[in-house]
Amino acid sequence: MSTFHFKKTEGADRELKLIPLDSELWEEYRGAYGNVVYDIKLLTGEEKEFDDWDMALVERRQCRQGREEDMEDTEKIAMENLMEQLCHQMSFYEATYLAMPYLVRILEKKQEEDDVEGQMAFITHMGFLVGTDVPNEIYKNIAESEVADEIMENYCLSLLKLQEITKNFLEKHLEEIRQISNDSYEKEAFLNSVFAVLSSDRKAAFTFFMSYNDCLYAICPSCGDCNENMEVDIDNESDIEFLNSCITPAPSVLGKWDKSSLEDDYVWFSNLLAMAEFDKLLKILPYYYGTYKCSECGNETPMMDCMKNYYFEEENTVYEKGKDEEEME
Repeated sequence: MSTFHFKKTEGADRELKLIPLDSELWEEYRGAYGNVVYDIKLLTGEEKEFDDWDMALVERRQCRQGREEDMEDTEKIAMENLMEQLCHQMSFYEATYLAMPYLVRILEKKQEEDDVEGQMAFITHMGFLVGTDVPNEIYKNIAESEVADEIMENYCLSLLKLQEITKNFLEKHLEEIRQISNDSYEKEAFLNSVFAVLSSDRKAAFTFFMSYNDCLYAICPSCGDCNENMEVDIDNESDIEFLNSCITPAPSVLGKWDKSSLEDDYVWFSNLLAMAEFDKLLKILPYYYGTYKCSECGNETPMMDCMKNYYFEEENTVYEKGKDEEEME
């Protein structure tokens, strides 16, 4: 019997339409450094050799990371180069609209071949791309209204298919996920990407990626006070004591999930983390969904709202004037 019983993703059974690789649209819908079509060709097997631009990205990454890459692993290098194009500084690039359907098609093939490692890697990368697609134009170079209807429709379909593949992967490979070391970035990144893919709250997903699960930055929506002091080691008692002085954690919801519904992010994600045996993120999650008390004005606000306010500067935020501002007037 399956551990989960997710509902089928409605509409995910429709056929994807890929933009031809020789289309001029690839030049119009660009990544951080320009046209991404060559990396897509490498991933699909249309091309076999890296071009000068690919090698430049490899050399820059090697310099930054201090390690050499396996040049025989064309898929891994092409994917990492593509991610540098599509995820630079966690901004959304319009080339993602064209690239995502191709990535889904490759992921479908990996699913058919039951390539566990490959599926996990692609879901992780694609989750980051989904996490950048937030409803806020400051992180986008092109407004959604400017995207051709057919391209947007196909892109949205690719996200539905990604959701369905991710659900199937969780149902079949939970044990393999458990076996990944909790000290590895791989497990943390994968589970954050699962949240991005399955949640309807893109801003929360973006917040998880940006906070690295230990930097809980907040701006009070009442007075505008910015708190960047909540960088914590969740296993350090003094750090937890400090965190408890700022945030009242949400109560535990473990055991309260039907293993199907994805409506309440805190409920399903908490239980998924417990099932995946990833204690680090499980311990910090109640603070993300807890209540923040501003040290300046005393206002109590859902912590997630304060974190979103930090990253997105919500347009509807109205700060109360401080005494100094009133005196100046």
